[in-house]
Amino acid sequence: MNVNELKKELEQYEPTEEQCCAMKRRIQAGRMQKARRGKAVWRAGAAVCAACLIAAVGLLVSSSKQTANVPPGPVSAQESAGQSQVQILALGAGQEEKPQALQIGIEMPLGDYRLESSMTPGFPFVFQWELEGESGEVSVSKGSLLRWDRQTGQVTDAGKQVVCKNGETLYYSPLEGGQPAESDALTIRVAGERQSVLIQSREGTYFAKILPEEMQS
Repeated sequence: MNVNELKKELEQYEPTEEQCCAMKRRIQAGRMQKARRGKAVWRAGAAVCAACLIAAVGLLVSSSKQTANVPPGPVSAQESAGQSQVQILALGAGQEEKPQALQIGIEMPLGDYRLESSMTPGFPFVFQWELEGESGEVSVSKGSLLRWDRQTGQVTDAGKQVVCKNGETLYYSPLEGGQPAESDALTIRVAGERQSVLIQSREGTYFAKILPEEMQS
């Protein structure tokens, strides 16, 4: 085969311009198809991620609602019982046998102390708490505590410290060495709980108030 014949044979394999354009179109079509497939795959993946995110948020909200709506756990008998709540009632001036509970830091006027003209042997205090079977210990620092039997009129000096029953009335006398004390501290202890009452005299009139916790002694 001479050179001219070989050249003719090779020219048969060279693409024409029309063949080149067709080949370019096929290549572009293939690229566009791959691009569409890639976009479809990306959209599907994004949709799956969004669905997972929505489901996770829904579970989180549901879990928070369930946590918020969970009722408190059962309270033990010891927690529900707690300590007894001591209450001290006093008969203020002009109350006419209607004792009122003393308040923290709020003075209640008890009236004047005149042993010779008083209707009672002292200022009456009633001690109450929740546990009926408990006994309380009442003490004063200067005056004395009295028991008074109204039926017989008998007055018993119980001294500066006495064990009283729930609901019992004790009478406080501010006399100390024959003279009325200007101030005194009355303390009640019941089942580990303690309350102190400050009793003060101003110009012959006595006042009582429960001391705040930081002033309890």
